[in-house]
Amino acid sequence: MILIICYPTTYESMRLKEELTKKNLNFKMIRWQDIVLPFKEIPEICLIRGSVDLDIHFAIPYMETIIEELERMGCITIPPIKMITKCDKATTYLLWKKYLKNVIKMPESIITVNMEKAIQFLKNKKIAVFKPIVGGLGRGVELIKENEIEKLEKLTKKFGIIFLQEFIPNRDYDIRTVFIGEEFISQYIRYNPSDFRNNIHLGGQGKTIEQMEEKDPDIIKFCEKSEELAYYLKAVVKFNMFGIDTIPSKEGELYFLEINPFFGFKGMDKTNNTDVAKIMVEFIIRTLNNTH
Repeated sequence: MILIICYPTTYESMRLKEELTKKNLNFKMIRWQDIVLPFKEIPEICLIRGSVDLDIHFAIPYMETIIEELERMGCITIPPIKMITKCDKATTYLLWKKYLKNVIKMPESIITVNMEKAIQFLKNKKIAVFKPIVGGLGRGVELIKENEIEKLEKLTKKFGIIFLQEFIPNRDYDIRTVFIGEEFISQYIRYNPSDFRNNIHLGGQGKTIEQMEEKDPDIIKFCEKSEELAYYLKAVVKFNMFGIDTIPSKEGELYFLEINPFFGFKGMDKTNNTDVAKIMVEFIIRTLNNTH
């Protein structure tokens, strides 16, 4: 049996359901909040399609407990627990410092619970981006100016951990690069001139590389470097399914923003006419066949 931990009404979940049904595969979809431990039935493989929608203090340990139990019982998890624990925003920054610092730039960041240190960082940078260390879709991501200390305090009270990142003046878009198994799948552009966040869910527009080239002739070199980074991450950190986000600065430098094992793919499908769900299901089948 194939288990999919997801939110069943999303585009991504519905597409996966269609592809799994086409292949006549035995599968079950379940939300995080409907899981009860211990498991009564252990699946052969589990595809995880989203993080736990809980308070930050509980989300990571709860998610890790569930995935570790699946792996202890012999279930293959995609992505595996060792990958998930490397993909929160704080750990990603620290891994970048160890493995990627000489490969690509990343906005300077601070991870702390010390408000005094955070305020000092903010005053030095004049403007910074606050990010919850776990989460997606741009939720909780806020731009903070040096005089907005009260805003910083409210966000810290809500999320507990301070992750502040230097704001990079950019070209109003970022690049999403997707890798599944051994394959580079595709890239597309998320363009949003009206908001510093480029997420499709927050008004970002999906554009092909060719469409974006009309606005920015440098897009080709930025995409090539982003693809190289995806291959490098695959080789060094051994990730098997992920999306990475990179952003070009106004000065022409490319910055690595984050890696996401639970990437959405509606924007990529609609923009590039790809079929990411089909590729994911084919990867699941190959993984199962390799274990038999």
